[in-house]
Amino acid sequence: MENEFIDWLKTTLGGQTETNPGIGDDSAVFAPPPGMKQLVTSDCLVDRVHFDVTATPLVLIGRKCVAASISDIAAMCGVPRHVIISIVAPNHFSLDDLKSLYEGMISIAASYNCVIIGGDFISHTGPLSVNVTVLGQATQSQLRFRFGSTVHDRIFVSGALGGSRDGHHLTFDPRVELGLRLGNNPAVHSVTDITDGLVIDLHSILEFGNLGATLIESAIPISQHLPNDQTAIESALYDGEDFELLWTASSQYTGNLETTPSDIPITEIGYVTQDANFVLLDGSGESRPLDIHGYSH
Repeated sequence: MENEFIDWLKTTLGGQTETNPGIGDDSAVFAPPPGMKQLVTSDCLVDRVHFDVTATPLVLIGRKCVAASISDIAAMCGVPRHVIISIVAPNHFSLDDLKSLYEGMISIAASYNCVIIGGDFISHTGPLSVNVTVLGQATQSQLRFRFGSTVHDRIFVSGALGGSRDGHHLTFDPRVELGLRLGNNPAVHSVTDITDGLVIDLHSILEFGNLGATLIESAIPISQHLPNDQTAIESALYDGEDFELLWTASSQYTGNLETTPSDIPITEIGYVTQDANFVLLDGSGESRPLDIHGYSH
């Protein structure tokens, strides 16, 4: 079946060009444009840890696997360019199963103008495992990292949080365009994407400076699919797999931070503090400490 699958990939993805040997050669070949930094991110996703093959269409599993890595490039304020995919499939997978899985990958990659340039495939007696590497590009001035936040920075998030319970983690669109706008804004100090949960991912960008945060409960954008009760805010804080961008920006900046793609809501949800504590401020002005935890893979 491996040869049949590779033949299908060659037909589906296209053949060789003058600069790229195409699927089936020993290595891919590409040249980043002059003056660009090369970004590389890799994710390994496994059945019953990151998805459930028995409950989720394979096309959506494939889509998620590639989209998650594209989101990492967006979090660096870069542009995704190339994708490498290695699949370890269960022995019982048919050729049609593999095609369905890969069609989800092809679709999301194409929508971001990413070219699939290689990978590997084997079958075994264990669960489905997918490794995705995405290569991206950015100028030095565009790049943003997790470190860089300062005291009194404002904290922003895109979209709504907590939607993974309703399948958002399978259908989300990585915020590449927004990431590019953030990278071109000198007021933006640090950026990440929310994969493990708002609180723990915010901690990941503030721990470099031993900083903390005050979050405003009423400001946190909650998915409309969550129940209207206290569990909703907990889901927004801790569930993870939102794949929204989370960033900090200068408190003095009053310019065009909110000038973003019109279909992406942007919300200011709090501010960075000198101490390393994380607290949630409710409507009455009362605060409660936030535990630093999130989704555990």
